Amino acid sequence: MGAAFSVLKQTGGLYVNIDTVLNSDIWMQKHVSFQAGFNGNSSFGFLVMSECYNEPETFWTNVRARPQVSCPSSDMFTGTEICCAIPDEIFPVDIMFLNTRFGSLARDLLYGSPNMPVPNTSFPPIPRIVHYILFDAFEINYSRFLSFLSTQRFVKPDKIFIFVNSWKRPSSPYFDKILNYSNVEVVYYGPLKTVYQNRIKSSAHVSDIVRADVLLRYGGIYLDWDVYWLKPVDDLLSKGYETIASLDFMKDMYPRQRFPDTVNMGVVLARPMSRFIKLWQESFKEYTGNHDTYHAVEIVYKLYEQHPELLVIEKRLQVMCFLFKCHPLWLDNYKDQHAHSPFDFTKDAYTVHFTHLTPEEWESEELILQSKPGFFQDMGRHILGKS
Repeated sequence: MGAAFSVLKQTGGLYVNIDTVLNSDIWMQKHVSFQAGFNGNSSFGFLVMSECYNEPETFWTNVRARPQVSCPSSDMFTGTEICCAIPDEIFPVDIMFLNTRFGSLARDLLYGSPNMPVPNTSFPPIPRIVHYILFDAFEINYSRFLSFLSTQRFVKPDKIFIFVNSWKRPSSPYFDKILNYSNVEVVYYGPLKTVYQNRIKSSAHVSDIVRADVLLRYGGIYLDWDVYWLKPVDDLLSKGYETIASLDFMKDMYPRQRFPDTVNMGVVLARPMSRFIKLWQESFKEYTGNHDTYHAVEIVYKLYEQHPELLVIEKRLQVMCFLFKCHPLWLDNYKDQHAHSPFDFTKDAYTVHFTHLTPEEWESEELILQSKPGFFQDMGRHILGKS
């Protein structure tokens, strides 16, 4: 504070503290040689000083005794005050749908409008086509075949595209069964070595780049092979949204101080030429390959913070499961990686996503049908339609 005061004493002007926002033209006060705003009863919210202001020797002891401006906290802000004190930690998600005077002010400052972001609902239905990626002769075991069966049963897609980077077919009887379906088409994408002239360092990053490309061109539904449909998705496809995704559950092993949430792109629904998918694709211009999940998870959330009107976050699109612990995203404790929260898999969510370790009972249809009743066993039977 002392440094700011020294500068203002010589040049005059305005100092605003980092935890303060202004709500009016502070320069209306410029005819006053000195004015201060306080956050609570301690710190300066702002200072206005005329050039070469000559403060008395008792300035620091008497400044609070003079008539000054109070900057109320964000929860007490009424919209009439000229300043407001904001919390120590605040993110765009905290103000996107905040129905208060402060929420309106913060949105006006951040997004250029005080209105809550409202996604466009006038688009035609999202195409009923599904995209899988099968690079490097990826093995198709029974659990991945089960993902495919769940898609056929609940999505009833007009077309399923399986993108490959090699014509070498996986030596799997389950892949042969997949090819017997009339709505399946294998598409040769070709090897991918660079993105925006940057060398790709991980096969996982290739999948991110390809899914952005195919969704942007064709629209539809992208799925990881460890995603399993639990109920029809017709209502989401027909709501007129441009892009739909869901949150991740944020494992403790990946601390993300600047990310109150992240977005998992293991299931994505989008219109062709989706503006959000285009932004995601363009984010790869900054690709370095130094972090496995940055472009797949973190940067997607940052894009949502910047453009909340372009992406619908549907918390029931997928239930994230990690090490056999499931985290329904609509529950308060979904970020707790040690908590397992059972849910009604017949109606609560559209999909379940086993990001690491698929239930061993799902290694074959026989195991699913013959295993003793249990949460994952019953879920497997539900997916097969043999509850």
